[in-house]
Amino acid sequence: FALIPALHASRLDLVSLLNESPGTGPSGRRYLSRNGLVVGQLCISLILLTQSGLLMKSFARSLQADVGFEKKNMLLAQFALGIYEYDGNQARAFFQTLQERVEALPGVKQVSLARRFPLSLSGGGRAQQVFFPGEPAPQNIKYNAVGQNYFQTMGTRILRGRNFTSLDFGSNAKVVLVSEAFAARFWPKED
Repeated sequence: FALIPALHASRLDLVSLLNESPGTGPSGRRYLSRNGLVVGQLCISLILLTQSGLLMKSFARSLQADVGFEKKNMLLAQFALGIYEYDGNQARAFFQTLQERVEALPGVKQVSLARRFPLSLSGGGRAQQVFFPGEPAPQNIKYNAVGQNYFQTMGTRILRGRNFTSLDFGSNAKVVLVSEAFAARFWPKED
């Protein structure tokens, strides 16, 4: 917005402007474009101020939103072992050692593992084709693989059913916990 008036001012003949008598200044046309730029600048500034105010209000509300897990006194860390070419057994050994060492740190209350942490940018996690009774085609279901004590560590309440036990890990048993929205979608009006 300042570029056009600056270019216009650089072309002015200052000597002729100083020699003009009062009341005989440049015509209104000369300043029409400059006034239009000022009005445009004010309009855009007002829009930007309004948007930044709304952004700050949304940010403040997001800090108070119930996201389904405890947000205070928690540390989340992400590891990408694929770049080190770990195979499945090496990755399991790494995470087992990591969990044991972190649990031994002073001040640590609980530690758990998950393939994907909450609110991550991974697009909702991995997907699995699942067949449901009465459904003609399999459904593409997003899931997260978690370790023991994950829900206690995250501060997430289990509304119905049970939590994972040590018998659920390392076996061929397929045990899942589903969200309330998932249960309402696939088993409406059922317990």
